Amino acid sequence: MHTSVPKRKPAPQAKSPLPAEPDRARSGHNHQVRSILHLQQTVGNRAVQRQMPPEGADQKPDAKAGDQAFWEWWKLVAGFEGSLGDWKANPGNKSDRGGQTNWGVTKSLYMGRAKALGLSPTEEGFAAMTPNQAMRFGQMMWKSSGASGVENPGVGVVLADWYWGGVDLGRFKNLMSAQGGEASFKEGMPDAKTVAFMNSLPPGALIEFMSDAKAAQYKNIAAEDPSQQKFLKGWLKRNEERRLQARKLANTQTIQGHAQQALARGRSVLQAAPDYDAMAKSAAILSFSAVLGRIESQQTQGFASEDDERSMLSLKGQLLSEMGRVMNLGS
Repeated sequence: MHTSVPKRKPAPQAKSPLPAEPDRARSGHNHQVRSILHLQQTVGNRAVQRQMPPEGADQKPDAKAGDQAFWEWWKLVAGFEGSLGDWKANPGNKSDRGGQTNWGVTKSLYMGRAKALGLSPTEEGFAAMTPNQAMRFGQMMWKSSGASGVENPGVGVVLADWYWGGVDLGRFKNLMSAQGGEASFKEGMPDAKTVAFMNSLPPGALIEFMSDAKAAQYKNIAAEDPSQQKFLKGWLKRNEERRLQARKLANTQTIQGHAQQALARGRSVLQAAPDYDAMAKSAAILSFSAVLGRIESQQTQGFASEDDERSMLSLKGQLLSEMGRVMNLGS
């Protein structure tokens, strides 16, 4: 049996970008010369992790799938960005239109959001911010970018970088349109239907499309503003490192893990009945369709063993049953 993604009505146009999010790409960060990036290039993520809190500390994400994806994203952010001292030590950052940056957080973002995140909105507070405290801003961005709702961790880290690096909503909309869908936003954030559509696409291909589009955005910025040209090599290098990480993470999501996410999403909608959210119902159906598509693709190619076949077909039946229950809500 083959499933198909339900057709959706055209989504409303985006009216405004996130008003207070940092435009990291347009700020012109030079990621090449920072000492923390050098450490990461030579000894890997351990250099960054030593500056992070130990296992079990307050700001360390929980060992859940979504939190682990955030952690993988954030480790590279901390490595790419560096401290305020690194920023000041680089004379080239005089052209940084975003101003001073500490662990990837601009001073303007810090001052605007620090109090809400339990930090002191002062010059001293900004200068003293630790990687652990900066991670609070990262968690905020992970959620607002829609990455927390993305099922594949590889796609999630690329999407979060789109926002952390200065999102171009027009480019985002064009990318989704090229894949046969529409991107719609609420205060600059992708809505549930947009995230659900992303979840329905093949993760590997989406990672490549998004990474290519981000590289094109960086090149366009440098072409329009010659003062930013010196940062282009660093931006592109960062983009490629994120692409490589995303490819690896995309392959870590098993069909079984994807199925459990879809089942959990569906059960959440069913438990809310009769007061379920129509958008959540649509997202759940798309999630079921995505994982069923993976099973059917595997079925076409052939299963590794008879046991694998029995397991996958049993899982397929469970998914179809739960999907049917969700689809019947309100009918």
